[in-house]
Amino acid sequence: MDQLYWCVRQRAIYLLLVIFILGRILLYLDKPIASVFLVLEPIICFFSISLFLIYLWRKGSVHLLFLASSLLLFPSIQHTFSLGVTNGGEGDFSVISMNVHVFNRYEASNQGEHKETHRMIDWLLESSPDILCLQEYVNNDHSNHFRTNKAFEAVYPYAAYGSTLADNAGTTYGVITFSKWPIINKGVLKISTSTNQVAFADLKIKEDTIRVYNIHFQSYKLESHELKKVTELKNLKSLAKKIIGGTSSRSKQVEQVCGHIEQSPFPVLICGDFNDMPYSETYISFNDRYQDAFVRSGDLFGATFHHENLPDMRIDYHFYDKGLECIGLKVQDQMHLSDHYPLLGRYLIE
Repeated sequence: MDQLYWCVRQRAIYLLLVIFILGRILLYLDKPIASVFLVLEPIICFFSISLFLIYLWRKGSVHLLFLASSLLLFPSIQHTFSLGVTNGGEGDFSVISMNVHVFNRYEASNQGEHKETHRMIDWLLESSPDILCLQEYVNNDHSNHFRTNKAFEAVYPYAAYGSTLADNAGTTYGVITFSKWPIINKGVLKISTSTNQVAFADLKIKEDTIRVYNIHFQSYKLESHELKKVTELKNLKSLAKKIIGGTSSRSKQVEQVCGHIEQSPFPVLICGDFNDMPYSETYISFNDRYQDAFVRSGDLFGATFHHENLPDMRIDYHFYDKGLECIGLKVQDQMHLSDHYPLLGRYLIE
């Protein structure tokens, strides 16, 4: 029975490795279906490393297989866990990026006095970074609880707002960048395939100018009831279809956004909710061009998204190019009111 157990475990990792290789081949061939395979990479990484450690004390050389598979998976492991170098200094400026989930406006737990909304806003203001990049931001100047512009403008005199939607009550939704440093130029990049937008702002920091991009890419549009029934075959087909559709849409968005970023006359910092994991085509497109602040200066496990029906995932990022240097990036997982944790980064201008 014990031998059968270990045999099943071996076959399982063989299957996962085949899935990994197939996913990479499909990604190389630029096939959107690759995303269905790539979402399994965190599981493959975990099992590969675990089985290598387990088999170390067993007779035979099978542990070498799992050592080889772990080495094969090293780039994926590196983008999931970080032992990056951090610097104790404050840097030239600090940034918090966060998907605020419309400040939990529609959550059942946040009705009435909207206490969660006020706690989230208070936390961001008390953290007081030099720059705030917020996604799924909401404002209504006629509301007692969602007059958010007024709250942030008390601390941040400069803002670059990208509004994607507005309702009849005067509520606006979108992305916004707040800054304590002067914004000398700003704009909005309308993403052609969705209502998502990208706001950029040129900030004058002392004698230097940098450009900050605040990004919110299209999600997979997965519903909670679908995630609760993820083991059902019918639902798996629906999920796979949405994953492929979301990947295809983001691929077009990434091409458009990267084209704009490459024209920047200043050093670039890119923050936001990419709605994709660090094994995806979206991530690879940015990682090939820019430095991932988490890989460079992160702190162990970088999960930024949490959901009761899913494992924690890293889908929010800071990227930067030459002219900047990240000296520390930290997931602020003590702030758990949104379904995304904030990312706090500290940077030097070189």
